Amino acid sequence: MDNYSVRLSEVGQREEALAASEEAVTSYRRQALANPALYERYLARSLSN
Repeated sequence: MDNYSVRLSEVGQREEALAASEEAVTSYRRQALANPALYERYLARSLSN
């Protein structure tokens, strides 16, 4: 999902990119709470996008 937001931004669809990025952060945050060792790196990457 975070890669998708980057692609949307690249083609000028910034509002859609923001929504996709927020969705990715929400999902990875939830997963990182359950399994930090596996998902914290994905959460960090999604936050940097």
